[in-house]
Amino acid sequence: MYDIINGDTSFQPESYFTLGELIDLLSDHPNRYVKFLETDLTVGDLCSWRGSYGIPSVTYENSSKGKLANTICAELAYALTQVHHGWKGGEYRYTRDEEFYVSEKGTSQEYKIVKAEIEDEMLVLYTKIVPY
Repeated sequence: MYDIINGDTSFQPESYFTLGELIDLLSDHPNRYVKFLETDLTVGDLCSWRGSYGIPSVTYENSSKGKLANTICAELAYALTQVHHGWKGGEYRYTRDEEFYVSEKGTSQEYKIVKAEIEDEMLVLYTKIVPY
């Protein structure tokens, strides 16, 4: 079982994705659409996580079709070259080696990506709630 974003199922993972692992996964499947498990949500932007500003967060956005992996990959790779601003100030840079949360922009939701599977030609990302 996994924690579906805004859902109610769960399981215990062994590890969590880093930004670099997500980028590498996306680059391995450039022409697949990406969605989070059992949702109409796909990967959005890289930003400061509201729970602790120095921690990166990947937002999610609505998309019944998903977003192409190569688009997300390019956006995340570019975002790693940028300075990000915390919600109450501060400037942060994030690296490929950092774990990250998946959270609606401006919130401190505590999802992390724990697994990815190809399902019906789509790259599906599985999440788990991981309290800070």
